Amino acid sequence: MRKSTQERRTKTYDNKEALREELVRQCKKEYAATFGHPWTKNPLGGFEETLQRSRIEEEAWRVMNKLRKAAAEVIDFFESRGLDPRRDDHGIYYAHKLHKVLHQRRRFFESLVQDVGKYRHRLERRKFLAHFVNSRGPNFFRGLVYGRELNSRELALISVLMTKGEDLSFKRGMTVGDALEQEVRRMARARARDAAARKKL
Repeated sequence: MRKSTQERRTKTYDNKEALREELVRQCKKEYAATFGHPWTKNPLGGFEETLQRSRIEEEAWRVMNKLRKAAAEVIDFFESRGLDPRRDDHGIYYAHKLHKVLHQRRRFFESLVQDVGKYRHRLERRKFLAHFVNSRGPNFFRGLVYGRELNSRELALISVLMTKGEDLSFKRGMTVGDALEQEVRRMARARARDAAARKKL
């Protein structure tokens, strides 16, 4: 029995989905041992929708910032090359098209640069999770002393289970232990950022 457990911990994976499936299975097992109830009865069940919204917000932040950078590049395209942006005869086909788009949509591009630039920092899912669990009122988990913050590994278990391991940065030859430690490190950084933000308040 001990040998099979060791084999599961040291087994390497060349397929992300196979690793993710085993990672979630082992996290459920460790979660139940840590908190005294199965993941199906976790007290954060009602929080999953909010967490999903925070993930979408984080992804939208990345997309909007790409748009902001592209908009800034469109606005600056001709002037950065020493060309008069009022003239439409620079280049051949695409320069003409770019001039037309800039002429017709300049206010839109400028609003992207201005509005998106107001919010430079994205809503980070892991920081949001750490803050919600450790900073907002009584501890959710039965059997834990009131007021005790969850450590990075405990938060990593929750993070993996809430996302079904979808945020795993996979590399060939990873073990389940590697994958979980990756999330532990990420949650440790999230906890540190949350603690720093709380000190500023």
